[in-house]
Amino acid sequence: RIGDRFAINWKALVLLLGGFLGGIFSGIAGSGIDICSFALLTLLFRVTEKTATPTSVVLMAINTCIGFGYRQFIMNEISMDSWDYFFVCIPIVVIGAPLGSIIGSFLYREVLAIFVYVTDTVQLIAALIIVKPWKISSILTITSIVFIILGGIIFSILTRIGLKIMSNIEENGGDINADPSLNRNKKKNDDKRVQMASHSELTQKDKDNGDNQNDECQGGGEGNDDTLDDLL
Repeated sequence: RIGDRFAINWKALVLLLGGFLGGIFSGIAGSGIDICSFALLTLLFRVTEKTATPTSVVLMAINTCIGFGYRQFIMNEISMDSWDYFFVCIPIVVIGAPLGSIIGSFLYREVLAIFVYVTDTVQLIAALIIVKPWKISSILTITSIVFIILGGIIFSILTRIGLKIMSNIEENGGDINADPSLNRNKKKNDDKRVQMASHSELTQKDKDNGDNQNDECQGGGEGNDDTLDDLL
C-alpha cells in the first residue's frame, strides 16, 4: 500500500509476471504458461488442483490458438505436418477435456493431486527416455539437469511462501486482504491487555490476602483481651 488512496495488488502482478514468463517458455519450448500458472495457483496461492487444472488448460489453449494463428496467417510458417498433428489432437481434446473435468469433480483433492504428480513424473521420465539428451549433446544434458534442479528450488520457495501466506490469513481470521502488520500490532495490544489483567488480578489477590491477615490479627487481639478480662 502506498499512501491512503493507492494500493498495489501484488497477487495480480505475480500472476502477470508468471503469465509473461510462461508465454516466453511456450514460445520457445511449446509449453510453459500452463506450468507457471498451475505452480503459482497451487503452491503460492494454495488454490485447489480442481480449480488450477482447468484454469491452466484454458490459458494454454488460448495461448496455443493465438500463437498458431499468428504463425500461420502472419508469418506463414506452419507446415502441413503441424496441421495434421493439430487435426489429430482435436477429437482427443474435445472428448478428453470434458471427460476429465467430469471425473475430476468426483475425486478428492488429494487423489487429484497425486494423479497430477504421478502423470507429470511419468511425462518427465518418458521425455528423457525418448529424447535421450545424453546422446545428443553434453551441453543439453547439463542444461536439462540444471533446469530440473532449478525448478525444484523455485517450487520449494513458492511452497514455503504459500504456507506463510496461509498462516497469515489464518491469524487474520480468514481475511485475505488484511495487513499482517496491523494484525501483529493487534496481537501485541491483546497480549498487553492480558498481562495488565493478570497483573491487576494478582494485585487484587495480594490485597485480599493482606486484608484477611489484618482481620486475623485483630481477631486474635480481641481474643487475648477477653482472656485477660476473664482472669481479672
